[in-house]
Amino acid sequence: MKTSIRLFALLMVLMGFGVRAYAQSTAFASTTVVLITPIGITKTAEMHFGTVAASGTPGTIILEYNSTTAIGTGGATIVSAGAAQPTTAQFKVTGLVGDTFSIQLPTEDLILTGTTDGMKAGSFKASIDGTNDVTTGTIAEGGTTISVKGILTVPANAVAGSYANANQLIVKVNYN
Repeated sequence: MKTSIRLFALLMVLMGFGVRAYAQSTAFASTTVVLITPIGITKTAEMHFGTVAASGTPGTIILEYNSTTAIGTGGATIVSAGAAQPTTAQFKVTGLVGDTFSIQLPTEDLILTGTTDGMKAGSFKASIDGTNDVTTGTIAEGGTTISVKGILTVPANAVAGSYANANQLIVKVNYN
């Protein structure tokens, strides 16, 4: 009988551990993510200051947003008859429609090389409407076009030839 009581007591103790071992609770959480369209930028037009005549006096070519207007000052003159026409650089920004973005342009002059070194392009500004300078924009359906204008510095007695600066007019955009 003592053995039965001991076995019964041991069985009760073990059952108590068994009940505690199975006592648990479970909770569930959903897992979600919001996936947006990444911001993107593609070049749609190169910057070209047009065909320019230099002189013994330094000058500048001021390229405006409307791509057909470039103004020569000092000893730099735009040549229009049968020449390459001025064009602003243009970029298309795509991403989440309605989101805003910031625009970053080069802050230092770019050096154009050719027959001789020394021509510089700088003072870059961006526009979305072709009129006003902006540093931010909003992504429209189908993308938003950014136009970039600048000023070319033509040194005195610049040697005739073709001058270029490949791929250094870097325009960056970021979601705000």
